[in-house]
Amino acid sequence: MAFNILYGEITTGGFLELIKNGYGSYIFESLFSQTLKKWGLIEMAVQIDKAKKIYFENKAELETLRTAEDVLEMYKRYPDLNTLDNAFFRIMNSEAEKIKTHIEKHIHDFAIAI
Repeated sequence: MAFNILYGEITTGGFLELIKNGYGSYIFESLFSQTLKKWGLIEMAVQIDKAKKIYFENKAELETLRTAEDVLEMYKRYPDLNTLDNAFFRIMNSEAEKIKTHIEKHIHDFAIAI
């Protein structure tokens, strides 16, 4: 679920979109990046951890409700998040394939056969 949210938000507006839509705490205040590391998705976990650092350093400002114009200004104020968005795009397909492989190998952890 967390990857689905992350993927959807990043591909439609980046980490700022993810935070603006209320998913910052869900992604950054959980064990998500540690889980990705255990699954072998090191590159993605590193990008999430870098975004997490920015999120915690600026949480109050980043989570403030804003107009569309304000959000556009936020992209200028947080260029490092934009850089992380671009890094995510470079690795997302290969990392998604690793998730698929992990789930296929451990399907019993995710679903029960009927």
